[in-house]
Amino acid sequence: MSKLFYTRLAFTNLRKNKSTYFPYLLSSVVIISMFYIIQSLYYAATDAEFYGAGTMGSVLELGSYVVGLFAVLLLFYTNGFLIKRRKKELGLYSILGMEKRHIARLLLCETFLTTLISLMLGLALGLLLSKLMFLLLNNITQFSIQITFQVSLPPMLNTVLLFLVIFLLTLLYNLRHIHISNPITLLQSSRQGEKEPKTKWPLALFGLLCIAGGYTITLLVQTPFEAVALFFAAAILVILGTYSLFTAGSIALLKFLRSRKKFYYNPRNFISVSGMIYRMKQHAAGLASICILSTAVLVILSSTVSLYAGQQEILGHRYPRDIVTQSAYSEGVELKIQQASNETAQMYSLEVYNAVSFRSLSFVAAKEGGVMNTEPKEGSISASQIYEVVLFPVEDYNRATGQALTLLPGEVFLYTKLSPWNESSIQLGNQTLVVRGSLPEAAPIQSSQLSQVIQVAVPDLYTLQTILNAFPEAEGIRYTYDFDLEGFEEEIRAFCSDFPNAMADAGCDLIQADNVYDGQQDFLTTFGTLFFIGLFLGVLFTMATVLIIYYKQVSEGYDDRERFEIMQKVGLSHQEVKKTIHKQILLVFFLPLLIAVVHIAVAFHVISMLLMAFGLLNTNLFFLCTLGTILVFALAYVLVYAMTARTYYRLVQRKN
Repeated sequence: MSKLFYTRLAFTNLRKNKSTYFPYLLSSVVIISMFYIIQSLYYAATDAEFYGAGTMGSVLELGSYVVGLFAVLLLFYTNGFLIKRRKKELGLYSILGMEKRHIARLLLCETFLTTLISLMLGLALGLLLSKLMFLLLNNITQFSIQITFQVSLPPMLNTVLLFLVIFLLTLLYNLRHIHISNPITLLQSSRQGEKEPKTKWPLALFGLLCIAGGYTITLLVQTPFEAVALFFAAAILVILGTYSLFTAGSIALLKFLRSRKKFYYNPRNFISVSGMIYRMKQHAAGLASICILSTAVLVILSSTVSLYAGQQEILGHRYPRDIVTQSAYSEGVELKIQQASNETAQMYSLEVYNAVSFRSLSFVAAKEGGVMNTEPKEGSISASQIYEVVLFPVEDYNRATGQALTLLPGEVFLYTKLSPWNESSIQLGNQTLVVRGSLPEAAPIQSSQLSQVIQVAVPDLYTLQTILNAFPEAEGIRYTYDFDLEGFEEEIRAFCSDFPNAMADAGCDLIQADNVYDGQQDFLTTFGTLFFIGLFLGVLFTMATVLIIYYKQVSEGYDDRERFEIMQKVGLSHQEVKKTIHKQILLVFFLPLLIAVVHIAVAFHVISMLLMAFGLLNTNLFFLCTLGTILVFALAYVLVYAMTARTYYRLVQRKN
């Protein structure tokens, strides 16, 4: 036998099976190029020297892990479809006299060819697009960075190594299937799964319980801290429930439709429902995967777009003024800080204006009725009871907000960010203070985004000191001095660099000195990169969704071709075939999209809480971004439906 026999036969097989191998090769090329691009971006960010490079590198590294893991799952899924379609052909080779070692050599040649083609084209596409991705990332993060484009060896080696391992594992998987199968089993593989599946009520019940549990967790979340802690658990429950319901619930639904005589004994419905009942067992996992991937696309894109679009609002919450400072409070510290600020500003020809100052005391405590307890018993409270308490004299609040509130000894005004205060009093240490009412607005002072916040206006500084004595774990009374600067940005940045030294020279015990300019750069570095990764993963997951849909339709087309040919021979017209096909596809094709929209609707609350942890409090913005993402994705989904329905029709249509 010629040495090139297996190579020529492998080429022939790839060409003859182009309708199934071409999408596999295309997806391999795209995912290889995407992994190389994100790896090259990661190495470029870690090697570069600019503000925020470390943060950007960390986000890109996490993104590369996600892409790499997803590449393994996607290529194994598509390879499983390919080997299933090839089993009958490989069984025929065995009947004609080829031994298993010969078939193994053939599969080795085919895998070598697909690996070589995928890696060469994937790396070429990655090299071609990587510079464009650099420009896109720089534009999103608004960096004025000049990075010389170059072919980097480490990302290329990492890409080649990862996908060589993936293709090797798929080859071993295929060889194992051939090794444990006999020729008769391979020849009859296309007829497997024709036995009517039983309705697995325990699995359906398990799916319902998982979905109900995941939904309950998301709806009961009350704080961003709880959202961060519980979101992953809720997502796992929903994923398990989705797979269980599609596996067992879809069969139950089809059997229910079959039991409805008026619906079932209609020619188009009869053919569609009866055919899908027998094959739903093997296609349920694909439908569930489409649903989960669709949900992932909607969650990732809607949240990252919202964070990027709401950057100014987030910065406004984090930085009430251009310059934000906190110092340990002591007698005369106000004059020292103001003098240091004005003198430093004059050095750079800047003007200080719109200043606001606070004396405050803050600590974390658990709410037990009207009592704020800093030392609750372990296990006796939930995350929703954790609060950050910020106290300040009412005169400081009036000075900052322009209000004219007054308090008698033993009275307070309260402001809560997420949930109202329903108690008539608040106990802080050994003091019980009467709640006179709510503050008209929040004080312009920094606070945590993860926990609930209670701002408390007390009568005077003496009350603050008394409360501090009851809470030794508190970090002491602080003096906040925030202000805006007028001038050129270059001078303002120079001021920000020099200001901490000026504060130290003035004898101030500086705790914090932040500015909105560095904060904006941090934001663009972190959330701009997250937005880029969101777009990146959105494209990747959408491609995977399209691929799974395509293979599902092709698989059903091959399974239905013989059945529809018989029906056409006995009188079913081309038009009736087409109507039946559309009816069959519509019965289940849009179900994953519908369930994905339900998932994102229920998860809206918990995702809103997660975004609050990042500082985005604008729920309306997130709603609009989510709605826009759903509409765009649904449009793409409909287009995929139109294309795959046409492919399915061509497969089952009897030629004249």
